[in-house]
Amino acid sequence: MQSVNEELRRNILNRRESNEQNARAFRLCDAYGLRYDIDHMFGLPEESETDHVMAARFYHGLRRMNRLKCHNLTCFPRTRIATISQQHGLLSERDAQNMEEGRTGDFFHVDEIRNPEQQRIKAGFVVLFKMLPLLSKQGLDRIITRKSYRWFGKIPSSLVVLSQIAIAARSGDYRFFLYMRYYALRIRRWMASRSKARSVAPKT
Repeated sequence: MQSVNEELRRNILNRRESNEQNARAFRLCDAYGLRYDIDHMFGLPEESETDHVMAARFYHGLRRMNRLKCHNLTCFPRTRIATISQQHGLLSERDAQNMEEGRTGDFFHVDEIRNPEQQRIKAGFVVLFKMLPLLSKQGLDRIITRKSYRWFGKIPSSLVVLSQIAIAARSGDYRFFLYMRYYALRIRRWMASRSKARSVAPKT
């Protein structure tokens, strides 16, 4: 999905489908009991706070949405989107040059929002989107009316993780629990390697 702003999606992302076409596809999935994830993208040229508010309302109405995953726009060298991002000040000339010459890897994440207020809004929406399936329509309306989402970025990450676990448990998101087991295994292996390294370290 990436954005619910049709004009932005068409002119910036070169995606021609309408919101109604997307909604129809989601309704079919809902009707047949097919769960789905949705990607939402931040850092798009010309995006606004209103776009994210519209997105929150759009996504909240989807019955079988599994998870709402947040991403940042990624630019690759000499692409149209990189040129557009540069024209809108999201990508500096130095950023573009560093990207072309391999000093920032093969691509550039447009995730450095320089305006503190916009950064706070984005951080708030990231958390809101992650917790969205737990909210009632009335709760979401209150959050949007009061613009409380601007402060959601201050919610402790532990609470956000707990909310995602609750969402995954409610929807039977097997992949989420596979991820959890994978990370738990990595942590155990890391702790075991640290313990082993300490036990073989020479004593002084």
